[in-house]
Amino acid sequence: INSNNHIIITLHRATATMSQHEDISSRDSFESAMNALFSPLHQSTTKEAIAKAAKRRTSTVRDMRRYWSCLCDVPPQRQKKRRMIHITGTKGKGSTACFCESIVRAHGLSTGLFTSPHLMDIRERIRWNGMPVHRNIFARAYCKIRQDLEASAETLEKEDLPVLPGYFRMLTLMAYYILEVVLEVDVLIIEVGMGGRYDATNFWDVTEDSRVVCGVTKLDLE
Repeated sequence: INSNNHIIITLHRATATMSQHEDISSRDSFESAMNALFSPLHQSTTKEAIAKAAKRRTSTVRDMRRYWSCLCDVPPQRQKKRRMIHITGTKGKGSTACFCESIVRAHGLSTGLFTSPHLMDIRERIRWNGMPVHRNIFARAYCKIRQDLEASAETLEKEDLPVLPGYFRMLTLMAYYILEVVLEVDVLIIEVGMGGRYDATNFWDVTEDSRVVCGVTKLDLE
């Protein structure tokens, strides 16, 4: 199978996966997803909300694992055989992630790249084989994840967990879901957000079947 056919087949599979959630079509658009991501649903806009979010910082990894467990269609076999390059540091981590992605892709493996921030288009953060993911895949992933979390609202609220995560946490869930579950890339290349043990990108468990490489670029005082 050549690379072009592989891309077409994968896009068909991604579309079929997302089409299972047509009941949320009223908000299933890129513009709707963007509006929601930049709204108080995912942004702390008051002093009280900012203070409450700050208090949850040390529980970020636990919170992210709880959110991920609410997603109803994550294949267990995918969780056991992860291949990931996870990059942190003060300067150069985004460039290093892009270099790694290019090298891996040049060796014939499909890649998923998650970086931040973006310059022009939010989809720059989530790239499949070097290109931003399609607007429809981005939008439907947002809607699917939001639907699953809202379906678990009662349980999440009992655990004193916000039903919808903050902006970066939501984008992290979307990136992992799109690249790992929908597109099933061979290798994930992940740039941390703020970094450190509480970074949202740290929520994945690593098993003995996983193949994970961690990179640290230059560290500075900030």
